Amino acid sequence: MQLMLFLKQRQRNVGLLRYIVLSVVLLAITSTINTLHAQDIISSCPPTTPLQLVVGQQGRVLSGKGANRVRDMPSSSGAVLYQIEGGTIFDVIGPPECGDGYRWWQISFQGQAGWTAEGDNIEYFLELVSVFPPLAQDSAGPIVIADAFIRLPEANIYQLNDGRLTLLDDTLHVLDAALSPDVRFLAANVMASVVFESEGCSGPIPADLWLLNPETGENLMIRGQPENATYCGDDNNISRSEVDWSPDGRQFVWTEYNSGDDTLSLGVYDVAANQASVVSLDFPEQYGVGPRPITPYWLASGIAFYSVTYDEVAADSAVSVRLYMPDGTFTTETPIWIANDYGLPDTVLLITHEGRDYAAHHWFLNDYWTLYDLLNQQAFWFGETPAYPELVSAAQPETSLRVRLLPRHSFTPHSENPYQVEILDSSGQVLHDPLDIQSAEAIPQDMVLSPDGQTLAFQHYNTDTRRYVINFIGPDTASTFIPGEDISYFAFSWGSWQWIFPDSLNLAEFPDTLG
Repeated sequence: MQLMLFLKQRQRNVGLLRYIVLSVVLLAITSTINTLHAQDIISSCPPTTPLQLVVGQQGRVLSGKGANRVRDMPSSSGAVLYQIEGGTIFDVIGPPECGDGYRWWQISFQGQAGWTAEGDNIEYFLELVSVFPPLAQDSAGPIVIADAFIRLPEANIYQLNDGRLTLLDDTLHVLDAALSPDVRFLAANVMASVVFESEGCSGPIPADLWLLNPETGENLMIRGQPENATYCGDDNNISRSEVDWSPDGRQFVWTEYNSGDDTLSLGVYDVAANQASVVSLDFPEQYGVGPRPITPYWLASGIAFYSVTYDEVAADSAVSVRLYMPDGTFTTETPIWIANDYGLPDTVLLITHEGRDYAAHHWFLNDYWTLYDLLNQQAFWFGETPAYPELVSAAQPETSLRVRLLPRHSFTPHSENPYQVEILDSSGQVLHDPLDIQSAEAIPQDMVLSPDGQTLAFQHYNTDTRRYVINFIGPDTASTFIPGEDISYFAFSWGSWQWIFPDSLNLAEFPDTLG
C-alpha cells in the first residue's frame, strides 16, 4: 500500500524543488490493555500514553468498569448528556482533546454526540473495536501494475500467485491501487478514457475510481468523470489521489481535484453500504506546485495531509501536517519546519511511536529526528543517540520483517543516493545486503510487504538483462520472479504497513537551543 507523498521544495540557490519524504502511517494496536483503578489524576494528557481509538471507527466501554459519562464538552465540568454502560459500542466521530487529566474523544451513540474520557495516566476506560479484520486470503500475492503512465488503453493490473501473473481485469488501465487490510478488495484509480484521446497534454491525469474484488472478479466504478469531460484545452475533468484504507477495511479515503471549477474535495467510501460521500476540502494553496489532488493518510488522530506553503516572513516554504475528520472538518495543523539551503535531503515521515502519531523530521546534518505530536504540536527527540525508523506490517508489527532507513554519512549532495535500507527479521537479523535509495519515498514504491509481514518483495533492475525483476525475501526463504517481456516497468501493492520507532527508544522534550 503506497502510503507516502514525495514533495519537492524550491531551493534559493538553484531555483529547484527540494525533496521531502512523506509516509504513510496507519495505527496498529492489537494487545489487550490491563485495567487498573484510577490513582492520581494529572493536569494534562501524558504524551507517552498510547492512543486507543481511531477517528471514523468504533470504540467500546471496557466491561466491569461501570458506565462512562458522556458530556457536552471535553471536561469533567461539562454537563452529563447520558451514560454508556460497559460493553457498549459507539462511533468515534472526532479526534481527542485533553482536559482535567483525561483524554476525551468525541463520540456518537444512538445518534447523540458528546465527549467521553478514554482514560487517564493510569488506566483505560475504552478500547478499540476490531482494529484489523481477519485476512481473506492469507497467501494471496502482491498486486502488480504494469507501465501505469503509458497512455495505452490496455489492461495492466495483475496478481502474482505461485509464480504466475493473473490479469485481474481485461479492460482497466490502472494508475495506482491499494489492497484493503483484509485483502478482500482493491481500490484503484483507472485512467479515464479522455486521456487516450489526447496528445501532448500535461498535468494531473483524469482518473475514475473503481472497487475491485480479486476473489469474485466483480468490479464497480465508484466515481467517474463529469459530463463532457476533457483533457487539454478547456480542461473539465477530475484527477484523484491514491486512496488510504481505514484500519478495519470498512472505508477508504481520497481527494479529487476538479479542474473545471478549480475545487479540491475529500471523498470517503463505505464498502458495506456501497456509498461514497464527497465534501469540499478547505486546504491552503500549495507552494511550488500547481492545483492537484493531495494524498490523505488515515491515522488514529484523524486524516492527515502534508502541506507546503510559502512563509512570507522567512521568505521560504513552510512544511506542516493538517488533520481533518472524515467529514472534511479541519481539526489541527502541526508546523514542522522552514526550509533551509543546506543542500541536504530533508525527510519527513508520518510515524507511530508507542501508539501516538507524529510527524518525524530527519536533520541529515546532525543525524537526529525531531518528532512533532500531531494532536498537541509538542516537539520531542531521542537525544543525540542515532535512531532509525522502520517500516513494518501495520497488522502484525511485532512479528513483521523490518525495513530500516539509514542515512549514508558519506553522502555528497546532488551526486549520489543519500539513504540506504536494511532488511531485517523481527529479531533484528539482517536478511539482505543494504540497498541504496534516493529517498524514503522509493521504499513503498519499489518494495511491498505481505499482509502478515512475513514476506518482502522488491523490484530490482538487472543490468545484464536490462529488465526489472521481483525479489522475494522471508525469514528462511528467498526467490526471484521475472515478469514477461511485455512488462518493462511496474508498481506494487500488497499489505498495509507503517513507519515506527522501536518502543525501546525514550522520547524527551526537544531543547529550544537546537530548534
